[in-house]
Formats: sequence, structure tokens, C-alpha cells
Amino acid sequence: MVPQIGEQSVAQKYAEKLRKIAEKEGVKSIDELIAKKRAQRKSDAPLNPISPAAQPSPASPYSPTAAPAPSSAKRSSSLPSHVKTLAEIVDMERLSTLPSEEISRIWNLYHSEKSCLSGVMTGEFYTKFLKRARAFPMFLVPLPRESGYEFFVMQIAGHQVYFTSLLEYKTHGENARPHLVITHHTEFMHDKDLVLMLGETTKQNATSSGTPIMTLLEAQNLAYQMQMFYVTGPADKQQLVNDFHNKPAELDHQKLIDAIETLG
Repeated sequence: MVPQIGEQSVAQKYAEKLRKIAEKEGVKSIDELIAKKRAQRKSDAPLNPISPAAQPSPASPYSPTAAPAPSSAKRSSSLPSHVKTLAEIVDMERLSTLPSEEISRIWNLYHSEKSCLSGVMTGEFYTKFLKRARAFPMFLVPLPRESGYEFFVMQIAGHQVYFTSLLEYKTHGENARPHLVITHHTEFMHDKDLVLMLGETTKQNATSSGTPIMTLLEAQNLAYQMQMFYVTGPADKQQLVNDFHNKPAELDHQKLIDAIETLG
């Protein structure tokens, strides 16, 4: 969400606030502030194919004041009824007056202090992902653990991606609980060439002892794998997705592990 702005332009007001925060933090620029906060979060894996400023979020000084969208508003992003549309998260009218770079910065700044992932991508990038996702809506990805790897089932439906542990999926089938849900908001896709991404671990993301099943850094790893296997990776890695669907009996789990070993 973004705060309501008075007569002064939105971009100018945000820029002034960010500069004051940068001075208070002892850095010379907004970009240095973002780099400092990102280092504090120890989150180095990129989620943003547009610019470094929109990688997983630095800290945000803002409080949400955006008014909720009318209940009669059309759900333009093909999201389930229980999921908030972008108009229910931000002030669309005010945000639409800004350039893509500023929308990206605000989106990530707002989500920086929340227990979630945020990122942005170009409309072209998301179109490539969506085309592949419709052809191959399920995949298996390995998540590095202290004692090896745990496999997660990745399922794509509409503009959301669900990650569920393979054990959970085998045990509960279609009733399996996702541990990470990534939502893509496409409202600015055509006029701003911008898609906003939000990744949230679910309430089920804990063991009986309260230990998280998945940390945000691990969730970030899965989000990066999603992009790598479907869009950014070399042909041999993308071919693994094709083989998973076309030759499932020949699935080699070691090949999946080998493909992501450089991600850490």
C-alpha cells in the first residue's frame, strides 16, 4: 500500500522522504540506502529482471493508508476471490501517474519490513513465463537444506504459483497445503510494462514445534528457481521442465539438483 499524497507530486514527496531517511542512516543516496538495507536482510539472490533497485526489498518507512477498492470492482487479474487485487492493496489512481521505476521502488519499499518477498518484472518477461506456465503448469524443484535437499511441487494456476513439499503432496494430494504462494499482479502490465510480484509463506509454514518449514531466504531461492527453469535459464535447464511433463518416468532427481547447485 502507499500513503495518500497531498498537492505536492507523489514522486517528489517520496523522494524527499527517502532522502531524509538516507541522511539519517548516514548514506549519501537513496540507492545506497537500498543497498544497505538489502545487506542487512542478507538477501542477495535477484528477483528483479528490470533494475537492482527493485530486488528483494529494503526497509520501508511508510504506513498503509490506501482506501480499499469498492467491492463491485472487477477482478481484472484472474485471482481467487480470497486474494486481494492490486486495487485493494494500493491507491491505483495515484500510482498510475508514476513511471515504472518509481512504482517498482514504492512496491518494494512498502513490503520490505513485512515477512514476504517482493519483486517486479517487465511485461515481456512475464509473458514468456506465462506462456511456458500454461504449457507446463507443474514442476518439481529441489530446495537446499542443511542435510541435503527437499523437493517441492510447484503448481501454477492463473497468476499464482504454489509451492508444496513433495511429502505433503504425496500425503494429501489435491488437499496438500502450500508453504509458499507467489502472486503476480498484472494491472500495470500493458500501460507500464510492469508486473508486480508478491511471495508469501502461508500460515501452515511451521512445524508443530513452531519451527518455520521455509525461511524467506529459502522462499527466495524457490522464486529464483521458478524464473530460471521457465525463462532465464539455459536451454538444458528449461528442457528439464519439458521432460518432467513429456517423459515423467525418466525423471532424474540428480539432474534437478545439479541444475541449481550454483544458486546456493
